[in-house]
Amino acid sequence: MININLDIDGEVTQLSTPQEWAEVTVGQSIRINSIDKEGKSELALIVSILSILTGIEEEILWMLSPEQFMELSEVIKFTNQEIVGTKVDSVMVGEEEYFLKKDFEKLTLGEIISIETIMKQSDGNLTDAMGKLLCIFLRKKKPNGNLETFRNSFMDREEQFMDLKITDVNNVFIFFLDGNHS
Repeated sequence: MININLDIDGEVTQLSTPQEWAEVTVGQSIRINSIDKEGKSELALIVSILSILTGIEEEILWMLSPEQFMELSEVIKFTNQEIVGTKVDSVMVGEEEYFLKKDFEKLTLGEIISIETIMKQSDGNLTDAMGKLLCIFLRKKKPNGNLETFRNSFMDREEQFMDLKITDVNNVFIFFLDGNHS
């Protein structure tokens, strides 16, 4: 993270922004992907991305000095690059470990219809669907070592998955899309 102090009307606000995808959450990645780029200048696009990454309102970001803006726009250039992550078998969400469901060839009817519905709702945009799809692909292990069987109530987990680092889960989707089941 990079920190910049922003002085607005004598009041200092500290602005922190990620310097790499490994510092960006699933929720931030989804929001960046969903920015309406139609008719937006490059400057306005950068301000929108900075707002998402810092949590600071766009109106305040327009108050940056040209030097601060240039420094931050250099820092967030990583958003133009592909997300690189590592293949993982599990991720930690708070104190709980969630494991990747890997046997995609054995999806249940409920899992299949849920995936189809989610993809239809997101117009086939995988990034927009990530939070919901994680509810299907990430499971807790039961005491016997088996993964939980999918239930509709798993969809309630979406909000907690939004805080996962995008690099920790991006390969879940690559793994699924590639059909790599090993």
